[in-house]
Parts: sequence; structure tokens; C-alpha cells
Amino acid sequence: MEMKILAPLALLCSLLATPSYAFETSGHDLFSQLEDYYIEKGMTDKELLNAGMAYGYISAIFDSHRENFTIPADVKPTRLVATVYKFLIDNPNLRYKKANILVLQAISESFPLEEKETKKDG
Repeated sequence: MEMKILAPLALLCSLLATPSYAFETSGHDLFSQLEDYYIEKGMTDKELLNAGMAYGYISAIFDSHRENFTIPADVKPTRLVATVYKFLIDNPNLRYKKANILVLQAISESFPLEEKETKKDG
């Protein structure tokens, strides 16, 4: 009998629960993770996790907006990470902004979308 009451109650609770994202990554957060990305030896588990999170974050932002950039075929993901890291080093005053905006800005400044030339009918 208890199961018959608990199951619908659990279902109701799960339906009422809305997804909440308690955090948004800032430029400061991403910069800190990228500093761990560039540690060469003896990374702790936390530093390794931070490095992976930074790499994955930048890759995900790039993948979801790749049509907005013209990236040469020989450019590896590590170059995109380096591009974002350099941008954050050069622009510490912007790190308070959301990281996704900064990633897009860094990549678009380095790899702007090239306009396709239209042929004129003559």
C-alpha cells in the first residue's frame, strides 16, 4: 500500500522539479581552469579536472557556434584553447563577463567569418 502512495508522490515531485543551474562560468573561472591546463608536470587530480573542464568548455562553445568562424583545416582544438587563454591574459578587465561570451569573442577575433564573394553578373 505504501508503494502505491510513494510512487505517484515521487513522480509528482520529479515533474515539479525544474532544472536549475546554480552557476554560470565566468571569465575568472575559465582563466583559473586554463592556468591548470598549462601545468606541465605533477598535476593534482583537481588541476587535471580543471584542465579537462576548460578544454571541454571551449570545445563545446566552439562546436555550437562553428558556423560563425572560418577556421583553417590545420587548426587543432589546442590552438583554440591557446587563443582563448591568450585573450583572457590580454584582457583581464573582461574576465567578469560570462565565459561563453569571452570564448566567442576570442575565437571570432582570431578567426573571423570570411564573407563569401558573390559573382557579379556582367
